[in-house]
Amino acid sequence: MAAHLLWATRLTKEKMHISPLVIPLVVSVAVYMDAKTIGIQKGQIAGFFNMGAGMWAFACFLFLVIALPAYLLKRSAYREAIAQIKAQAILQQQGQAPASDGSVWPPPPQAPPHENSN
Repeated sequence: MAAHLLWATRLTKEKMHISPLVIPLVVSVAVYMDAKTIGIQKGQIAGFFNMGAGMWAFACFLFLVIALPAYLLKRSAYREAIAQIKAQAILQQQGQAPASDGSVWPPPPQAPPHENSN
């Protein structure tokens, strides 16, 4: 029985040498794939966390405890920025560009006023 416990302890110690590298590697690959799926690129948001997908993965590999929560917090800001970029691209394809006050120029066509023949 004691020999079995000794073998299990030795096996656990061997596994512990691998896990400090495997866990950040798996997490960083998952972050990279998620960021690429969303469409994250450098320049989409302002501030300190303005990074591309590869840089997020690299940061998660090196600083897992700090970078993963930061990525999860900034993920929604990236999604909003990407949605705005896509909306602007659609408006530009339709020949309409958003004005600085949020209205659309040129304004959508309106029906001509009806004349009363009374």
